[in-house]
Amino acid sequence: MNKTNFNLRKNHRRSSYSSFSLSSLAESKLDKNSKSYSELNTVNHMERDKERKTETPSPKCKKWLLIQIAVAIAASSSFIVNGGVRSWSSPCVPRWLETGKLAHDDAKFVSGLPPTGALIGALVSGPMLQFLGRRRTLLIAALPWSASFILLGIAPSRSAVFFARITMGFMVGLTSPAAQLYIAECVEPKIRGILGSLTATLMALGILVTYVIGKFTECDVLAWIISSSSVFMLVGMYFCPESPSWLVYRKRMEEARRSICRLRGLSDTEDDEITKEIDRINEAVNNQEDVSVMKGLEQMAKSLKPLFLSLILMFFQQFSGINAIIFHAGTIFKASGSSIDNNISAIVVGAVQFVFTTAAMIIVDKSGRRILLLLSSVVMFFSLFPLGLFFYLKNNNFNVGNIQWIPLISIVGYMIGHSIGYNTIPFLIMSEIFPPSFRNIFSALSSSFNLFCLFLVVFFYSSMVDCINEEGVFWLYASICLISIPSVYYLLPETKGKSLEEVEKLFRNHSEKKTECVNSGFVNDSSV
Repeated sequence: MNKTNFNLRKNHRRSSYSSFSLSSLAESKLDKNSKSYSELNTVNHMERDKERKTETPSPKCKKWLLIQIAVAIAASSSFIVNGGVRSWSSPCVPRWLETGKLAHDDAKFVSGLPPTGALIGALVSGPMLQFLGRRRTLLIAALPWSASFILLGIAPSRSAVFFARITMGFMVGLTSPAAQLYIAECVEPKIRGILGSLTATLMALGILVTYVIGKFTECDVLAWIISSSSVFMLVGMYFCPESPSWLVYRKRMEEARRSICRLRGLSDTEDDEITKEIDRINEAVNNQEDVSVMKGLEQMAKSLKPLFLSLILMFFQQFSGINAIIFHAGTIFKASGSSIDNNISAIVVGAVQFVFTTAAMIIVDKSGRRILLLLSSVVMFFSLFPLGLFFYLKNNNFNVGNIQWIPLISIVGYMIGHSIGYNTIPFLIMSEIFPPSFRNIFSALSSSFNLFCLFLVVFFYSSMVDCINEEGVFWLYASICLISIPSVYYLLPETKGKSLEEVEKLFRNHSEKKTECVNSGFVNDSSV
């Protein structure tokens, strides 16, 4: 066999083949000149692909896959509570307004205080992520989060409601970057897309569950049920290891080795695999360390492009109007004059968001990030435009009795568009593109900016409706979706299938090439 392979390599001037299938060998012997080299190459690769597809995953492969799925679910469970924070106001604020428990002037504060608290929490998360780690940050947030929902359920006074809402928002800001970074640093690159998108899927699940329970229970019971979700996060994260990347960054090598063993399903005897993983992480960390102040500032300047890209995606995610619709779903359907019950409409919207966010999670590692973001923007634009048109006709006294189905269909279409791209990918991209030394601070900044935009969208939604009516608001969101298309197409590189270190090298190499071009008097921005 080896001799035959040698002859084949000699005949086709190729040194990379070690074996051929019997069918390919026989065919090549019968007619050596009938097949070109490229045809033989294609045949052999097809046969190898068939062999790979029929291979049964080894128990070891199954073990590390199950471990990483469990770790991702434990961290992502924080987003179930996150979804409850966002959607609680949709069934409860209109109910409290009707019963007189909440004054009209206080309604926007009940909706707007969580984003305010989240903004503060995201800023605090940076130092906590750096000095305490990802796992401890999530553990610390669990009990105060649960307590804030219990207080909201009791609601002894107006100030207690405000305090509970801003506290639960603070925990959202604290846990969002922690969970996303933890998953990105713990799972394998080939499944990082699907498991990194699990956060958005579970947040959509939290929103849907809140809408459903809110339809059939009182608001205090709803708050107490949501509080139990943070206890699940507490228990889950207690049994999870710390991120190996953070441990290596803190020079805790023995703990990093144990963490890698648990996450990869390795035994202590498989020293080569463990060492290789630590060396890979260490190389990325060392590229950012042991530099002078000026060199550090230079490295930060080179890292501003990933930060800028992340901020752009966060802006488009929020100013496409997603949280205005989630927080005010009941109010929007009521304003449309739809004959369908407001809560039922909200449940339909929540169900659609959950289903399509799950679909996006499954395909993100196959299709890539960029194409899903572009498709997301197109679908959202063509959903928001007719929604604005409906409100324009209604507010100008046109008869809309025969087209009252448009708001529900438009918002469902919008949720489909948002779910397949912008609901999932901006935070996934954030966890992938920042270099190790700035990952904590940049993630905190990016999350803070996202939550600041969320605050603006939610808090000023009612004021914007008063100024430019519903049609103006939805057409504004549609315009921003349209602007996002060329922005993503020309600025965002694809990160599918790349390790965090490879993504970091992608931006570093681009910066070095750009510096060389500047020094030579020529700049070409099309390289990334």
